Amino acid sequence: MKTFTVKKGSGSGNFKAGWQEVTVTKANYGTLDNGARFIDAWLDGFPDSFNMRIYEKMSKKGEEFAIANLYRFANAGIQSATETQDDGNFVVSIDDSAENLVGTTFNVFLYRNSEGYYRVLAKTAPVEFEGVLDTFTDDDVAYWKKRAEHYYTEWILPNIDSKPAEKTDEVPF
Repeated sequence: MKTFTVKKGSGSGNFKAGWQEVTVTKANYGTLDNGARFIDAWLDGFPDSFNMRIYEKMSKKGEEFAIANLYRFANAGIQSATETQDDGNFVVSIDDSAENLVGTTFNVFLYRNSEGYYRVLAKTAPVEFEGVLDTFTDDDVAYWKKRAEHYYTEWILPNIDSKPAEKTDEVPF
């Protein structure tokens, strides 16, 4: 005969598809065996077993942008923003310590994958705020949400089976 302990949920399991405003409770960096870097963030009101993961992505210029956009939209760790002379762009200095994300608020898009489990889209959107680099209005927030939804439609949705597996919010054993 076996005995085991079942842990009751540590969060509300606030799972519903679509946009939700969230606050980061914990964050840390990691690296896969192939060298790919990522950042994990845990969100207030969700179980400890549920997190958002964003993988590092490099531009053609060799600048990382995926994790940087998370910091931008969370208004986290931004030290300075200096306008360049030639094209009106900004060179931004960010303290990208994972701890700088804790307590920040932004929007995430939840969806069900082909197995029926909820996931967080790796593209986030800001909330309304005024910061060192950006001022995001309600229209700006809507713009970034629409861009993330386009990414979901173009790159994620085609990879999800047309008929997801039967799924409840119960944890399978």
